[in-house]
Amino acid sequence: MGVPIKGRVVCITGDFGAKRTAADLKRWIESNGGQFCTGVSAHVTHLVCSKAAWKAQNPVVKAALKFARINIVSYDWLEDSLLEGRKQPEAPYLWTNLEKKRAEKNAKIKEDNQKYIDAKQPVKSFVKGCSLASEDLHSDNYHIYQDDTTFAYHITLTRPDAQGINLDKIVLRLYETNTRRPAQYAVVAIYDKHEPTTRKPDTRVLVPIGCPFHTAFAAFRKFFQKVTGVEWDFRCWNNTIPVSMGAKAALRKEGWRVEAVAGGESMPRIEEASKSFLEGDGG
Repeated sequence: MGVPIKGRVVCITGDFGAKRTAADLKRWIESNGGQFCTGVSAHVTHLVCSKAAWKAQNPVVKAALKFARINIVSYDWLEDSLLEGRKQPEAPYLWTNLEKKRAEKNAKIKEDNQKYIDAKQPVKSFVKGCSLASEDLHSDNYHIYQDDTTFAYHITLTRPDAQGINLDKIVLRLYETNTRRPAQYAVVAIYDKHEPTTRKPDTRVLVPIGCPFHTAFAAFRKFFQKVTGVEWDFRCWNNTIPVSMGAKAALRKEGWRVEAVAGGESMPRIEEASKSFLEGDGG
């Protein structure tokens, strides 16, 4: 019979189950050439440690960590060494390595989950954009345009009604074709003025459907500035938004407020972005 752990001084800590009692481990260690030790000392070479004991960092584990020569290993190191008839290398069984491996595995799972979510989100956003285009343009070949930062050009501008309770609203959307290259574009503004009646929102196409990008984008920017008095490039500024003198007068007259429009990065749309609103006649 071999002696796979000859010369090793082994201590144990933790619960290994009813079929692997401390007495069992002591017998197996001693019958395979090792020396069983009841406490941690400078002479111990291995501490066989349960997962719970390692996680709790119990007093035995803390004591063993003070000695660089002590290998704190899982029960599998002992079992595999006895079954193989030779001492197994400690590295794959060290709790420090096992913990690191588990952390890397969890990080990989988290990364894969996020990739799955990120992959699904653009699909959901695209499908939603196609559905909106079908309603606004009566075409199945358009979706909400997204720039290189994945910012979707679908924004909502709002203001309180006369009673200060409900919100009048304009939705502004820039569309891009799904398949045709070079791509073609369209811009729509949907007026939804809160009234006691059940009047449907008024959808207006601001440029000819199928126009080039520069035409559509210019119309989008122009409309946004006309409604808010704020240039599109300054939509994210706070308190220092450049507003024309004419726009300032209109804002004072109508009691409108201009707020920075939240924007960009990976947001699929902007909701309730501004308290400003254009009167229902578009003027």
